[in-house]
Amino acid sequence: MKKHILIVDDDASIRSSLQNILADGDYDVTVAEDGDSAEDNFAKADLLILDLYLPVQDGWDILGHVNSNYPLLPVIIITGLVNQLDETTIPGASAFLEKPIEVPVLLRTIERLLSQTPDERLVEAGRNSSTWQMPLARSVAAEHRPKAVSRALKKLRTH
Repeated sequence: MKKHILIVDDDASIRSSLQNILADGDYDVTVAEDGDSAEDNFAKADLLILDLYLPVQDGWDILGHVNSNYPLLPVIIITGLVNQLDETTIPGASAFLEKPIEVPVLLRTIERLLSQTPDERLVEAGRNSSTWQMPLARSVAAEHRPKAVSRALKKLRTH
């Protein structure tokens, strides 16, 4: 049975490229441009590839939701913030890859995560079981968002 990978990224070219690469690798792939579009697919996914900086509901919010509701779902974080984040600053992430993504590294990472047993996933999830909190890096990165996006996010979060 094919493993199901969910890709959440707002960049259509990245979604399309990753979908083609993974479909060629014999994975069942679903893509979404944001967390709202992905919501119905979290429970069906065997692995999530998640961009951090998304419109409306950003990757940090999605990661918190997934960690709370699907703690055994492996999550590969992808971001274009070169050398600004690492796995230790992203609680709940199973792996971290910087854009542009090196395909062989992505495929090896996916294979490693999908080959874990439920017990291995439980151990890994246990290491990340502390209450999820926004890493400091997020507040720094938020300063780099366009002001209109920042205002829109603040408005959405207060309602």
